[in-house]
Amino acid sequence: MVCTGYGHACREWKRLDEGLDYSQRSLNAWRQLGDQHGEAIAHNSLSGVHRDRGEVATALHHCEVAVAMFGEIGDRHAHAWALHNLANARRDRGDLEESLKLHREALQAREDLGDRYGQAFTHEAMAETYRRLGRPGEQRTAAEHALAIFDDLGDPRGEDLRALIDGRS
Repeated sequence: MVCTGYGHACREWKRLDEGLDYSQRSLNAWRQLGDQHGEAIAHNSLSGVHRDRGEVATALHHCEVAVAMFGEIGDRHAHAWALHNLANARRDRGDLEESLKLHREALQAREDLGDRYGQAFTHEAMAETYRRLGRPGEQRTAAEHALAIFDDLGDPRGEDLRALIDGRS
């Protein structure tokens, strides 16, 4: 798990080569241990690193593996995150309608689980997809949903959304 966590941290620090290395090490370690859940987490992590590196096809592969594995394992929270990540990767590839479909699926799963933080992230991602589709009304609505949840949770991300809604970004 250390490799997976460090791989994610490297991604946040924009040290993508290191993030890729640690995430791949994590995947190899979980495979050797025969731990499918850990392997699925590593695939999800690798998808993010590859997206950040602009390697969308590879990111999609890791997303699809993570979605399938979390679904088989029955980890509904992780499955919803993986669906969210798959939707983002589809958006990166330009499959905007498919991205929305997957985000709606992730949003429904997160609502069913009561995962408000996840709901906010998904609404925020949907706002970006609506922006790319040139649908400002739906963009604003999705951003407002995300903002309301982030504000309710006391998360500072609300400021970025407030700027988006007010037309300052």
